[in-house]
Amino acid sequence: MSFLKSAINQVGRDMGKVVSNEIFKDKHSTPYRRVSGNNSNSHRSSSRVRSIKTEFDKAIDFQTGFKPTTLINKISGVYTVIKNEANEYIADGYLDPTESSNLFEMMKRFNSKVEDICDVLDLDESGNEKEINQLNQILGKTNKLFKNTLEISAKGCKEKQVEHRE
Repeated sequence: MSFLKSAINQVGRDMGKVVSNEIFKDKHSTPYRRVSGNNSNSHRSSSRVRSIKTEFDKAIDFQTGFKPTTLINKISGVYTVIKNEANEYIADGYLDPTESSNLFEMMKRFNSKVEDICDVLDLDESGNEKEINQLNQILGKTNKLFKNTLEISAKGCKEKQVEHRE
């Protein structure tokens, strides 16, 4: 009896995967990495980008139905992820195109989530005054971080330009 039940469950899982693949295509697939001696650096960098997106996605993908204090805590966590990634990107004094693209995408999604939180907090503006002030502080820090990151990147680009001309 347990073999039959196991077989039925396996068929159900397989059918679920087929339906899921038809609906969502490759957007939810689990990435895998081939391990080989060749081009190990390119595999490492691509898996690094995937893990960054995964970490950011985990932080940003929350519902806005939480209490205001919880929303502020969650968006603070997203800011921390962006800050850590931006600092890692500019550690070499330069943003490559992939890093720039990732950073702009993170900022775009961050701003969209902040707008959603603002809409929720504005429903009871007087009762959520503390949280609105905290959100403004987070936004100020994020804008400053983004500006500093771009300034460092621009400086790095100018240095690279001089190197290439020489």
